[in-house]
Formats: sequence, C-alpha cells, structure tokens
Amino acid sequence: MGFSKCSSLMALWEKLKRENLILRICEGNEVKSVQVDYFDDMILRYTYRNFICSARTVGEVIGKAKNYVSDIFIFWRITELIKESKIDYRGNLSLMRELKIKKS
Repeated sequence: MGFSKCSSLMALWEKLKRENLILRICEGNEVKSVQVDYFDDMILRYTYRNFICSARTVGEVIGKAKNYVSDIFIFWRITELIKESKIDYRGNLSLMRELKIKKS
C-alpha cells in the first residue's frame, strides 16, 4: 500500500472518529456516518397493518437494503420504534421469532 493510500485511509478514520456516530454505511466507494434512524423508514415500510413475526420484517429489510446491516441492529431499531409508539407488538420483546409486530 502506497503512502498516499495509507494517508487517505488514516484521514478517513480520523473523520469517522470525530463524527462519533454508531452507524456507518458504504455509499459508492465511500464510508459515511449516518444517523441511527437511517433504516427506520424501511422498517416501517415492511411492517404491515396486521400482526406478523418481526423476523419477517427484519428479513425483508436486510434483503432489500442497499447496504449491509445486521439482523440484530434492525431488531434493536424495531424495539426502539415500539418505544416510540410507531409499532405495536405482542409477544416476547427480547426474542425476534416470538415477537409479532404491526404498524400503530
């Protein structure tokens, strides 16, 4: 790896550290920080009016997202949307396969 490539990677790392956000995505050939609610619109798009297993919503979001995102992160965002009363639930909040969700 050349010096200029190494310098540019170090500069990117310093920039990302200063932004101090917990979610980063690849857009084109660039890594960028985004707000934690970046996937919320997509989660709500694949949450329906009738109760369905939250694992289905998680799978649809992961399958249709342009960026890699883990199931754990999407499930955590679902629980946050429940706390914000944007999603209703029934079942066990700590187990993805035992949690049924629908739009509020």
